[in-house]
Amino acid sequence: MNADNQLPAAPQAIPVAVPTTVTAPTPAAARPPIEVRNLTKRFKDVEAVSNLSFSVGRGEICALVGPNGAGKTSTMRILATLSRPTSGSTAIEGLDCWRQMRLVRAKMGYMPDRYGLYRDLAVREYLELFASAYGVPEKDQGLLIDGLLELTGLKDLASKAADQLSLGMRQRFFLARTLVHSPSVLILDEPAANLDPRARVELREVLKTLQSRGVTILISSHILSELQDVCDHVVILEKGRLVHAGELDAALAAARENPAVRIDVASDPEKARGLLAALEFVKNVQLAGNSLLVEYQGSEEKVAEISATLVKAGVAIERLAEDKASLEELFMRLTKGELA
Repeated sequence: MNADNQLPAAPQAIPVAVPTTVTAPTPAAARPPIEVRNLTKRFKDVEAVSNLSFSVGRGEICALVGPNGAGKTSTMRILATLSRPTSGSTAIEGLDCWRQMRLVRAKMGYMPDRYGLYRDLAVREYLELFASAYGVPEKDQGLLIDGLLELTGLKDLASKAADQLSLGMRQRFFLARTLVHSPSVLILDEPAANLDPRARVELREVLKTLQSRGVTILISSHILSELQDVCDHVVILEKGRLVHAGELDAALAAARENPAVRIDVASDPEKARGLLAALEFVKNVQLAGNSLLVEYQGSEEKVAEISATLVKAGVAIERLAEDKASLEELFMRLTKGELA
C-alpha cells in the first residue's frame, strides 16, 4: 500500500466542525503555523532542497512556486510527515513534523498531486471511514460529512463510488477527505488539476472561506494566474533554494522597474500610443487592441498628465487603472527555469 492509501493515525481529540474558527495550540501560540528552518533534502547525489527557510502566518494563503524540480513537492511531503529531512526541520503548529508525526497529522491536512482510492466505496462511506480513523465520534459524523459534501459540491454524489468520479469531481472529493478532521493547516499540491474553469472559481471560494475561519494554507500550482487570485503571500524556489518570500502585493509592486497604468480607449489606439510615447517621463507603451499598458517614471501625479494628454487630443478614455505585474512576470523575472 503506498503512502497516499495509508490510513492516518487516529489522534486523541479532533474538533468536529466544517471547519470552525481555528485557535492555535497554547504552547505554540507565538509561533507561525508553518515553519521551515534550514531544510535540506538529498536523494543520493541530488540535493532537492537546500538550506530552505520560510514561514506562513495564521490564516495566510501562501503560494509555493518554482520551476519543475525546484523542490516544491519534496518540501510539501516533509511538511506532510511523509518524508524525512536530511537536515534542518519543519514544524506545523509548533510541532516537529518528523519527531511528532502523530500530533502533526491531527492538525494538518495534506492533498497530494497524485493519490490512490479504495475500490467500490461510496463517497459518503469513504468519508465516514476517514472520519473514524481520525477519531471523530460516530454520532457526530453525519453532520460533519453533510457539511463537507455541501462545501465541496458533492452532495448529489454521496452514494456514488469514489473511484467512478470524474477527474474534476475526484479533486473535490479528495479535498473533502483532506478536511474530514477539521485541520488548522492545509498543504495542497496542485489542487486545481483537472478542474474546469467554473470548478476552479468554486475552489477559490472554498479556500477563501477556510481562510476566513483562520485556516493556514500552503498551495502549489503551475497555473500561476489561479494562485494570484487566491494567495496573499508567495514563496518562490529554484534549484531547491529560496528566491523570494513575502507578501504577494508587495512583490508584484516591486516586480517592475517602473509603475504602470492600463488604459482602454474607445478609438484611435495608435494615435494614443504615439501621444504617450512622446512624453518624456513615459518609458514604455505596449498596445494590444484598444488597451495600452503605459510604464512611466515619477509620482502618481504623472498619471493625471497622461490622462490630460489623451483628453486634450480628443482620445476618449473608457478605463484607466493601476496595473501591477502578474505573478507570472514576477516568476519569470526571479527564476531562470533551472532544475535542481
